[in-house]
Amino acid sequence: MALLLVPALLTAACGGGTVTAGEGAPEVDGRSYLSTGVTLDGLDRPLVPGTVVRLGFGDGAISASAGCNTMGGRVTFDGARMAIAGGLASTEMACPEELMAQDAWLAAVLMAGADITVRDDRLTLVSAGTEIAMQDVQTAVPDAPLVMTEWVLDTVVEGDVASSVPAGLTATLAFGSGVPKAFVETGCNTGSGVVDYDATTMTFGPLALTRRACADASAAAVEAAVTAVLQGEVAYALQGRRLTVTKGDEALVYRAP
Repeated sequence: MALLLVPALLTAACGGGTVTAGEGAPEVDGRSYLSTGVTLDGLDRPLVPGTVVRLGFGDGAISASAGCNTMGGRVTFDGARMAIAGGLASTEMACPEELMAQDAWLAAVLMAGADITVRDDRLTLVSAGTEIAMQDVQTAVPDAPLVMTEWVLDTVVEGDVASSVPAGLTATLAFGSGVPKAFVETGCNTGSGVVDYDATTMTFGPLALTRRACADASAAAVEAAVTAVLQGEVAYALQGRRLTVTKGDEALVYRAP
C-alpha cells in the first residue's frame, strides 16, 4: 500500500473557535470552494490539466489543495483581508513535478495575504496580481446521494498515515434504499449488515461476510481496515462526491464513481 505521511496538519489546522474575523469579514466559515478560473495580471493562468484549487474554511483554519498535497493553517481576517497566521503545514505526498510546482505556487499566493470577496455562492481571491475565481463546492459539485450510490474506497487512514488503495483492488460500500442495510466489498470478501444512520453518525451491526482467502497481503490489509472501521458507531461526512467514515483514529475515504 502506498503510504502518504500526514503530519500534525490535521489537528493543528483545526483548533477550536471560529474563523477570526473583524467587521466586514466575508462569511466563509464552514464553506468550501473550487476554482473556476485563475488569472495573473489579467491573463489566464492555466492550471495543470485535471486539477482545481480547493479552499475550505472552518474552526479558525483554512485548508487548501491544488492537485497534490493538502495544506492547512490558522487564518484571520481584517475586514476582507485574509492572512495566514504561523505558516502552512502540508501533507508530504510525492507527485509529478508540475503538481509539486502548483502546490508551491498556491502556498505562496496564500502566504502573501489576499483580499476575499464573497457574493452568493461565488468567492474571489485576489493576491498581488493573482485572481482566483471560485464557486461553493455544494453548487459546483452537489453531494452525491448517500443511498443507492456505490462508494469506492480510495484511501485508508490509520493514525497519522494515509494509505492509497492499491491499483486493481476494489472495495466498495453501498446502502439499501428503504431498508437499513449496508452492502460491503472489502477487497477480498463481500457481505452485508444492518446499519442505522442520522446526519453525522452511523451504527453498524455485525457484517456477514464470505470467507474467501485474500489474494495477497495488500488485499488482506485493506479488508482488515474496512472491517475495523465498519463496526458499531462511527462518524461520517459527505462532501461532494466523497464519503469519509471515521472510527477513532482510523478512517475510510470513499468516492462516488
